[in-house]
Amino acid sequence: MLKVNPLSSLGRVLLRARKIKPILSGGVVAALIFLIAAPAHAQRGGQDSLERMTLLELLDMKITSVSKKEERSFRTPAAVFVVTNEDIRRSGARNLPDALRLVPGVQVAQIDANKWAVSIRGFNHRFANKLLVLIDGRSVYTPIFSGVYWGLQDLLLEDIERIEVIRGPGATLWGSNAVNGVINIITKHSKDTQGGYAELGAGTIEQGFGSARHGARLGDNAAYRVYTKLSNRGDFDAMVPGATPDDHWWNTRAGFRLDWGASKKDNVMAQGDFTGGVYGGNTVTPSFQAPYSRILTTRNDFMSGNGLVRWNRRFSDKSSTNLQFYFDRTSFEEPVGQLVWSSFDVEFQHQWTPTPRHGVSWGLGSRSTFADLTPFFETLTISPEASYRVFSGWVQDQITISEERLALTVGSKFEHNEYTGAEIQPGIRLAWTPDDKNTVWGAVSRAVHPPSMAENDPQLFIGQQIIVDPTNPMMPPVFAGVAGNGNLKAEALLAFEAGYRVNPSRYVSFDVAGFANRYRDLRSVVPGQPYMTFTPFPHLRAPVLLENDLNGETYGVEITAHADPSPRARLTFTYSYLTVRATTTGIDMESNRQPDHQFGARASFDLPKSLRFDSSLYYVDELPIYSLDNYARFDCRLAWSPAERVELSITGQNLGQGQHGEFGTIFWELPTAVPRSVYGALTFRFD
Repeated sequence: MLKVNPLSSLGRVLLRARKIKPILSGGVVAALIFLIAAPAHAQRGGQDSLERMTLLELLDMKITSVSKKEERSFRTPAAVFVVTNEDIRRSGARNLPDALRLVPGVQVAQIDANKWAVSIRGFNHRFANKLLVLIDGRSVYTPIFSGVYWGLQDLLLEDIERIEVIRGPGATLWGSNAVNGVINIITKHSKDTQGGYAELGAGTIEQGFGSARHGARLGDNAAYRVYTKLSNRGDFDAMVPGATPDDHWWNTRAGFRLDWGASKKDNVMAQGDFTGGVYGGNTVTPSFQAPYSRILTTRNDFMSGNGLVRWNRRFSDKSSTNLQFYFDRTSFEEPVGQLVWSSFDVEFQHQWTPTPRHGVSWGLGSRSTFADLTPFFETLTISPEASYRVFSGWVQDQITISEERLALTVGSKFEHNEYTGAEIQPGIRLAWTPDDKNTVWGAVSRAVHPPSMAENDPQLFIGQQIIVDPTNPMMPPVFAGVAGNGNLKAEALLAFEAGYRVNPSRYVSFDVAGFANRYRDLRSVVPGQPYMTFTPFPHLRAPVLLENDLNGETYGVEITAHADPSPRARLTFTYSYLTVRATTTGIDMESNRQPDHQFGARASFDLPKSLRFDSSLYYVDELPIYSLDNYARFDCRLAWSPAERVELSITGQNLGQGQHGEFGTIFWELPTAVPRSVYGALTFRFD
């Protein structure tokens, strides 16, 4: 099977999770939906419609993540799913990963109360290295371990306008690491958040949370908002006998956004955020004393701040430019060491329509990251300082072959990074829209993932296991672990995609996408040469070196169906299938970290007396590598508006079973089991 990320591939602690059988059958859920939908449908003509987009408006939504300019999602030559603000609110999600659970092709697994593994089309990991995540165009991907710290992205969900999820490579425009997909989180314009907003709530796991926001105008051409948010999450359930979870999480966040129409041609946006808090958990580390491993209960701090400025100038209907600069600085304590990194990014892009049939866009960019790394234990050895720089350029032409019917998009990203040098990531996409109800599309593209700072560090050593021979007391302990390699190549993907969208009526839509991915030079591990070291005392180190010896393929299909059975009801169904096949041999100890099958269903209803009911069902297939059975998660939310600007809600999560595990050990943390939970919330708005 395929090697996903070998940094934790040797000697990890294999946890045996309790076998969990789903107890919510499809028949029970179908009956529940029918009982609720029946009265809603019977009173169809007597109530107002849902406060949401109609299905036609949803299909006609403009998105920007595929081509960096606005285009109709229905005509887009890519596998796209849009999570709207109302989707987030009515799902009852309290964090971004939970808001993404319904998206087909996205794997979301909660490791413990404060950590998640999120990926697209496989290769799931706490630090999924083939997924690019953006917030208003600002990358939150850290190159130290290659991934996203989801706990740092605790946004005020009410301020999110939409989340655009692109399944499949986006490297032609977004560059390296946009290998299997792009998640672009777009927040609301300041003019759309005028007045006040406040929320208070508490529950069994969400033990207390609150947020406040104020927005106003500055003259006729500018608007701003400021916000603050506080969250306190309690412990999950232990999965290891004798262990206490201690995976609580506390976080506070504050920020602002300013939108200024400087002139008829110029618009400026500035925003900034600060977050800080504490998280806990259990950590497994090797020990030179019997029994040669230990479980540590840790309390770790984190702090992060960022700022972004974007200037857009519109010269004419045929030409516009965009200049963006952002920075961020983060200090994050892992149980085995402290990571401090700073990133600076600048990007320029130009949109140009030289002829009615050509829409050209091009741009230049530069990103620099500097990191300071301080180990706490002998478990981790790493260079104290590291840096990573990327220079890039891209060009793309959207060619209209037949007006409103056939469009061809060709382009490429050109990058140079200091680890693997020059990388070229071309792509070609074709969309055929024979009429307003059908779209057929296909794409072929290339994407790469350069090694992370840690993987590229020849001083890296992540200790995984200490081996002692009790029959030979003269034999020094053997410390086995994973070692870095400064000569790694970039992992490469050649992707073939195709899809079909149909809107047979104003009440129903279907979307199906299929893909075949070929991976080359994936990370593998090979035995290295043992050597003696005398710190902290004499022992033999047995490194396992990172290499690029694996090739593989993935295939899959993703299906989405929307239905509006009445003006006050919406049903959404999603299904994903993914299979992985190795085409070369290599040492691979952590495959099967993504389920083969996933299914999701959501039903939303407006009921009489200003009541709203939403229910979601998620089925996730087994993960044999972690001895985790399949599970079904059932969430529901009931909300009531006693007044126009006030809402009371109660949300239940994971109601179908007592607890279940969703992921296994990655690096050093011990996972915990997701329990049943309930929370209540009060939100109100004011001028």
